[in-house]
Amino acid sequence: MRFYALPPDLRFDFTDTGEGPDQVATLLTSGQSLPAADLERVPMFAHKVEQWALMTLLSYPVGMRVDQWLHDEYPTLRDVQRVGMLQIQQENLQLLSMAMGRLTVPVPLLGMPAAYALLADQLLGTSVYAIPYRAAGVMGVGEALRDAGAAVSQGPEHDRALIDAWAKALGMSSWYAWRPYKMLS
Repeated sequence: MRFYALPPDLRFDFTDTGEGPDQVATLLTSGQSLPAADLERVPMFAHKVEQWALMTLLSYPVGMRVDQWLHDEYPTLRDVQRVGMLQIQQENLQLLSMAMGRLTVPVPLLGMPAAYALLADQLLGTSVYAIPYRAAGVMGVGEALRDAGAAVSQGPEHDRALIDAWAKALGMSSWYAWRPYKMLS
């Protein structure tokens, strides 16, 4: 609804530039000595992480705004929203242990689910969802993303700027390019 509320000339999609896997590979290998088997896995794992990160970058910042809007405007849906947010939190926790050998999701990218955990705690009146991210040392990135998003105006016409703000904070700006949206016929 948010996307289609925009006039057609303001609807954009993004496309992968192909630069992300190399940057993820650098994050995966910097500052550590990896066994040969893990070094062989780097390209495949980097591609997997890059695809997840792009999908998350496109969906989380805007999705968090939708969650806040639903919470504020439709209090009768809060029980349903709680169930959905709890499910997302359970799925996100798996990222903290996602590994291939000694390769794990780079800390800066885990800031995206950390930011969502902050929102879940706020909307659900808890303080438990941020705990694993604090323990993993990524809450600072999550807070930076939350703050970057707060600095961007709320309307759907600002969603690209919101995504770009998160991308900048994460070092992902070169991983995608915006293109005018075209409906498939």
